[in-house]
Amino acid sequence: MKKLYLSVLAVLLPALLYMVFFFVNDPYDYFGLSRSSKVASGPRGKMLEYRNGDFEGIIIGDSRIDGYDVSELSRKTGMNCINIAFGGCMGEENAALLEWCLENNKGNLKHVIIVTDFYNMNTLLQQDRIASTEKVIETPFSYAFCYENLLDVLNELKEKRHGTKAAVDDAKLGVQKEISQSTIDDKKAENFRAHGENLAYYLNGFKYDYNVIERFCNVCDRCRDQGIEVTFIVPPVYEGFFGLLKESHVTANTDEFKKILSDHAVIYDFEYPDNELGKNYEDFRDYKHFGGETYEKFLKCIEEGETRYCRVWGE
Repeated sequence: MKKLYLSVLAVLLPALLYMVFFFVNDPYDYFGLSRSSKVASGPRGKMLEYRNGDFEGIIIGDSRIDGYDVSELSRKTGMNCINIAFGGCMGEENAALLEWCLENNKGNLKHVIIVTDFYNMNTLLQQDRIASTEKVIETPFSYAFCYENLLDVLNELKEKRHGTKAAVDDAKLGVQKEISQSTIDDKKAENFRAHGENLAYYLNGFKYDYNVIERFCNVCDRCRDQGIEVTFIVPPVYEGFFGLLKESHVTANTDEFKKILSDHAVIYDFEYPDNELGKNYEDFRDYKHFGGETYEKFLKCIEEGETRYCRVWGE
């Protein structure tokens, strides 16, 4: 019997030691014990943060809002808010993420903001990483023995080891790279060209994914039944985007999904050809991503419900 115990221990000990190593260095704080966990950029870390907390307001969306610090929103609304948006989160994942949030709601959720647009409703772009992520974070074992999570742990250790040294070396050298305005302009033009080609590739043959739109309608109705307010905010696009639609022979109406969803939620809509913010070329990095005053005015809508620069559907 003693040999049996020793044999079992010999098998289990490496796994136990690995799990101790993993969770000590886990950058996404699986158990929610640390307040200094790494800011998550993908669904795993964001979903863990939501599951480990108790929030009254959430933001769901893609790369245009994933870096937004919700502290100002929390201050202005008086609600404890969280931003669980992540890059590349299209329509289906937005809806799936909200469904998951409802299932893991601790009872205090009051308001959901969903940042999405016409392009994100394209059948060609839909995927669902939420279901697979849910399985990964379901138990400590499935989480610790996920290969991608292990890579994140190793990368985090590497950053801690080399990141500080690199910062110190740069400070010693006093390196300051000056970039000319012409170089900035050339890079911006290249960003627009490359992004335009990427958009055109997916816009050719554009079709609304009506299953996704129906899924949104259903989850919005579930929220309403639970007393949770849902607001869609459709961000501005650079005005040249509408030229891309014509060049790609897109026949779908950019407002169609808004008309459908407006029966189920309020929509603040910045996405139309004459929108003032879409004319601010200097604020756009490409056709869809923006900063500067355009971003500040966009945030006014999120934080204060300011509708000066947008259309409103569903009120």
